[in-house]
Amino acid sequence: MDSRRGGIVLAILVLASLLASVPVGADASPPVITDVRWSPRYPINPSNVTLYANVSDPDGVLEVRGTWCTVDGICTFPAMYHMGNGVYQANVSTLRRTIAAGYQVFATDMQGNEGSTTKIWVLYADSLTLTLDPPVVAAQPDSTVMVNGTAFYGPRSVAGDGENRSAPAEGMAVHVTVDGVVTDGAVDAEGSFSVSVHSPAAEGIFLIDVDATDRSLTAATSGTMAVSAVPHPDLRIANVRLTPDAPVAGDRVVLDFDIENVGSADAVDVPLLVDATGLADPVLSESISVPREESVHRSASWRALEGARLVHISIDPDDTVLELDEDNNFEVLTVTGTPAPPYLWMAVGGAISAVAVGVAWAVRRRGARQVAKGSTGKDT
Repeated sequence: MDSRRGGIVLAILVLASLLASVPVGADASPPVITDVRWSPRYPINPSNVTLYANVSDPDGVLEVRGTWCTVDGICTFPAMYHMGNGVYQANVSTLRRTIAAGYQVFATDMQGNEGSTTKIWVLYADSLTLTLDPPVVAAQPDSTVMVNGTAFYGPRSVAGDGENRSAPAEGMAVHVTVDGVVTDGAVDAEGSFSVSVHSPAAEGIFLIDVDATDRSLTAATSGTMAVSAVPHPDLRIANVRLTPDAPVAGDRVVLDFDIENVGSADAVDVPLLVDATGLADPVLSESISVPREESVHRSASWRALEGARLVHISIDPDDTVLELDEDNNFEVLTVTGTPAPPYLWMAVGGAISAVAVGVAWAVRRRGARQVAKGSTGKDT
């Protein structure tokens, strides 16, 4: 009986020792990974990037490792070190000139359970775009007015492709200049900025200049401030283009341009005139209407004349419409038509053929030389 009791006691002691060796709270759950982030938010190539992640597990965290792979497959696998309070950190570089890299975190706990995050794409910034919205700001003289706009990083899809509306330049400082006075503002989380500025005391059209710098990226844009106690339109000529820019006499020349209203009121039935020296009639004469903050496109064409000719574009040439600025309604450009090549065009049997005058002249010269030669064939 005593030996049987002893065997039971021994079995109980062995079982107790085994239970004591099992960790309290051990489970098969992987580590919890949260707040995956990086700095700077939009890296500029080449630069260093710091990776962060919060990792926790009741069994303890054995290892945390990141993966950082560019879109074209160049990868690095940095170990992430515990910085305290569950925050793990690693440093990487942008690796090469590309538009983005994928960032992912892997973690293992003391029981060998593994967890990971989904891949997050990190956009590389290669440009900065500023836009005024609206580009024309109406203001009373000597008053406070808001200048609004947006600031986004690029690219959209390929390098240099412009602003990416999902990449706001949050926190970046912008500088707004009106009539020599600089006012600073900042871009919010949506990529917008709104800067309170003071308008000039005088009426007229004033340039709004906006610029910003972020690390190695710079951007600038401009608009206008239409200052008047009573709203008035202001029309100006923009985007003038001549095709071809070096015509040959007789070529059809096409003049394209825009009329922008940068004033504080709509422009209605304003005369527009385009003429060229040497032509009896204007090449364009009409009335235009341009709503405030909008523009209209116009084209005119004519046959180029030989030599230098002046082309005049005139908005409201007789000053019948009161505008905020009367000095931006006129544009002059010079068109030089080079002489046409010496070709004669003749209709032969209904078909068109060209005979070069130069060739005909050479044939006549040759005949003259033959007549002038003596019997020996030499010139006389």
